[in-house]
Amino acid sequence: MKHGRHEVSEPKKREIEVMIISAEDLQDVKKFGKMRCYVVAYIDSDHKASTRIDEDGEIKPTWNEKLLLAADDELLSNIWAAITVEIYCYSHMRDKLVGTARILISDVLKGGDPANPSDNPIQCIAVQVRRPSGRPQGILNIWVPPTGRFLLHRASLSLNMKDTEVTPNAHNGGAAEKNEKGKEEEEVHPHSSSSFH
Repeated sequence: MKHGRHEVSEPKKREIEVMIISAEDLQDVKKFGKMRCYVVAYIDSDHKASTRIDEDGEIKPTWNEKLLLAADDELLSNIWAAITVEIYCYSHMRDKLVGTARILISDVLKGGDPANPSDNPIQCIAVQVRRPSGRPQGILNIWVPPTGRFLLHRASLSLNMKDTEVTPNAHNGGAAEKNEKGKEEEEVHPHSSSSFH
C-alpha cells in the first residue's frame, strides 16, 4: 500500500499449529437427541479454523485434529494475545455454544527450532471450559507446540489421553499440563465444514 512517496508494509502473518485433542464433562445443551460437537479456534477473530463434527462422543467428544491459526506478529507479541477455542453443538436449525476455553500465547509459545525435540516436547494441557454465563463446566485437552510447529508428521499426531500424565498448572484458569509417556444463555453459530472462515 502506498501513500504518496511512503510505502506502508502489510503486517507479517504467522501460522500457529495446534492440536485439538478432546473435551470432557461438557454441558449437555441438546434437549432431544445426542450432542454432536465441533470446535472453532482462532487467535485473530478474522481468521478462524474449525474441526470436523464428532458424531459419537456427546459430552466427551474426541477430534485429534490439527488446525492452523493465523495471526500477525504484532498481535502475537501482545501479552494478552490468546488462543480462543469455542465448542459448539451442531444442529440442523442453529448451533449452540457449549463453552469457551482460552490459552495465553505467552504461556505456550516459547520459540526455538521446530526440528529440535528438546525445543518441541509433546506437552498437552487441560484447559477449563466456561459456559456462556462464565460458569466453569468441562475440560478441553489441547496440544500447542512451544515453537508453533509440530515436529511429528501429521499422520503421527493422534494422541491417546490415557497415555498422558496430568500435573498441576497455575496458568489458564485451572489448566493442567499433560506430558505424554509413550508416543445460562446460549449463543448460536452458523457451522461450516471448511477449516477456515
